[in-house]
Amino acid sequence: MSVNHLTTNVPTSLGNWALLLAKTVESYDVDSQLLFKDCGADLASIKKSNGRFPTAFMVKLWNLAVNRTGDPYIALRAAKYFNTTTFGGLGLAIAASHHAYDALQRCTRYGRFISEDCSTHLQDGEKQVGLIVHSELADDTHIYGFSAAFCCLYKIFIELTGGKLKLREIHFCGSLDSKLALQDYFGCAVYYRSNCNKMVFDKETLFQEQDFTNASLANSLDDWVENYLNRNQPELVSAQVEKYLLKNLVNGELDQGKVASSLAMSTRLLQRRLKREGTVYSQIFDDCRKKLAIQLMHGQTLPMSEVAFMLGFSDQGNFSRAFKRWTGSPPYQYRS
Repeated sequence: MSVNHLTTNVPTSLGNWALLLAKTVESYDVDSQLLFKDCGADLASIKKSNGRFPTAFMVKLWNLAVNRTGDPYIALRAAKYFNTTTFGGLGLAIAASHHAYDALQRCTRYGRFISEDCSTHLQDGEKQVGLIVHSELADDTHIYGFSAAFCCLYKIFIELTGGKLKLREIHFCGSLDSKLALQDYFGCAVYYRSNCNKMVFDKETLFQEQDFTNASLANSLDDWVENYLNRNQPELVSAQVEKYLLKNLVNGELDQGKVASSLAMSTRLLQRRLKREGTVYSQIFDDCRKKLAIQLMHGQTLPMSEVAFMLGFSDQGNFSRAFKRWTGSPPYQYRS
């Protein structure tokens, strides 16, 4: 069983996620070949195909892996074998991000690259930021998969920030017998039977600029992920909105109604469709402004006042504050 392309009928997950689980169960002296066979898949062909797999298959695989290993906290072992490339191009883009907040925004924009059935969004507060992940297909109480995803994300964010990142809380819809092992790993309180699966970050630690940031590489990887998604799945409404904004934002003031009209739908319908995809218009608009701002500031000599005007800011001060919120640095420092 493998799906080489994303499909409109069956939500899929990244093949590397299955391979990570195979490596993890082998560390328990469990036969990974037999595990996959009992789930209806051939591990050898998976390694060759570099394909994708139905998300329902991954849920079954995680459940069986816990059963065979006898370890409900298998997520902690999986995180040991996880590395940046497990998440493919998205993992590399996260690693090249300016700071952790920048990386979190990539997670929300491109989360479907990892698993099509998951929608993600940020809950931005004054002192904390929540990353909320919701499964449209699998039961949100499927704690084995969600705990593994959170453990792996935490690992990559810790590496990105040089260990400076701090979590405030972790929430799971499902539950295990104990919280102690997960609380020790995350270094924060863990809550079971919550109304959503959520990682809550200390906001101050999200804006620590990483030592080896590479904006050009990160943007190039963003383009690669976007092209991959556009080639292999029907274009999401959110992707259509983003494409329209990136093309037209610098040409004049845009509002939600004008964008909705360009897609032949009402504003209310656009809002409903975006909500179904786990996002809102204001978030996409802000993401597009950020992407264009970085492009215009990087390697160009346009005056900041002109960049601010092109992106629809009322003055340079508002643009500077927005740019610092996006990147952690004021625009003049970023350009230098």
